[in-house]
Amino acid sequence: MEVSMNTTPNNKALFNIWRRPSETIKGALGHHPTSFLILIAWLAGLSNLIDFAVSRNVGDRVAYSSILIIIFTAGPVFGLLQWAVSSYLYTLVGKWFGGTGEWREMRVAYGYANIPIAWGMMLQVIQLFLFQDGFFQSSPIYPSAFYGIMMILFGLIDLVLMGWFLVILVKGVAIVHEYSWKKALGTIVVSTLLIFILIFLFFFLFIFIAG
Repeated sequence: MEVSMNTTPNNKALFNIWRRPSETIKGALGHHPTSFLILIAWLAGLSNLIDFAVSRNVGDRVAYSSILIIIFTAGPVFGLLQWAVSSYLYTLVGKWFGGTGEWREMRVAYGYANIPIAWGMMLQVIQLFLFQDGFFQSSPIYPSAFYGIMMILFGLIDLVLMGWFLVILVKGVAIVHEYSWKKALGTIVVSTLLIFILIFLFFFLFIFIAG
């Protein structure tokens, strides 16, 4: 696909992606900033694992220190795998919808879509210090209502970040494949379903072999 040669420095991209997502992604496609994308993938992987641990109330069963060790050890690896696999699926499925994009371009678009998630990781670090082990528990006990209010506030911010991630992702997929946002959204939905199917088949095969 034809890309813009007006490249955007990575430090500016961290802020420009909020105001001019399409322009920022088009600029990034011109030089494929691999090291920057790896950093974003690491941070996004950490953030997603933290969200997973919180949603599953892992703190009810696992010690706080153990959770942190697992997250900060496995998070970067998970982030890189998610970046590579998701980008590949968006490329493959997008071509079923008539897209023309390549995997190297999709890696850039998906990576830049994760910038809001990377920002969320910074907020999660604050929450880890503020809420500590209660952050991962289903019924945490805090000394004042302040903690409950802050938890609600951080939850709302997290929803905003996730929403903007989806907006940028749809725009990015549409830019790379040179088609409409509706086809981009369809590409993302189908790719997500394929991921769930692959996970289900993996666990089914694991149970079958183990049994």
